[in-house]
Amino acid sequence: MRKVYLLLTIVCVSLFACTKVDNSGIKLPPGYIINGVTDVTLQTGNSAGLSLNIELTKGEQEQVTLSAQGLPAGVTVEFTPESGTPNFQAAAIFTATDNALAGTYPVKIMVTGKSGSRTYNMNLKIKAECSNRLVGNYNADDLCDNFGMPMNYSIFVSSVGTENQVFLNNISNSFGSGVSANLNCEQGTLAIPQQMFLGSGTISGTGTFSSTGMDISYSFSFGGVPTSCHVVMTKL
Repeated sequence: MRKVYLLLTIVCVSLFACTKVDNSGIKLPPGYIINGVTDVTLQTGNSAGLSLNIELTKGEQEQVTLSAQGLPAGVTVEFTPESGTPNFQAAAIFTATDNALAGTYPVKIMVTGKSGSRTYNMNLKIKAECSNRLVGNYNADDLCDNFGMPMNYSIFVSSVGTENQVFLNNISNSFGSGVSANLNCEQGTLAIPQQMFLGSGTISGTGTFSSTGMDISYSFSFGGVPTSCHVVMTKL
């Protein structure tokens, strides 16, 4: 009987394919761990990373590979290095495209070797941020109900340094004057809250935006006389 056990042990070692089990038949975790797995917050169009330490806690050394499961659409992760023999350090760089959907996603980080794998859970929080990609010059076709003739002019959209907010310079062909607009990056909508316009007037509006332009309905008032306008802006 001892010879049978010894033969089985030799076969397991030679093939590197046996996984240790306890007396109940449940597989034991392999003898390496990952330190440094924490939740990550990531803005669309940006990257964020983790510094990982892969350590051997027991057993024999073997090469292991890092991987991730559960990444949402528009998000990738790059491990550098992707594999190694513990103990070693690795960086996990998460990158979200501009079109990644905001939300919190459960993600699994895995370390896998011949003896098995271990899984670590984390949350990946995607925050939408779209003001930077809207910055630029636009051609504006504008029609106001009190003007009679349509207007064609240029608008420059700039960032104001506040998350999800932009400044529309020269809206309504207003001699370079502008207004601030708040963005909802997830829905692709914007709102111009009521604010002072050209010194003595007020302006407000709502609209939609995409990577190619904006479509805004707005109104302004001077001396109690309102004017409603609709402008279609095409990014140049």
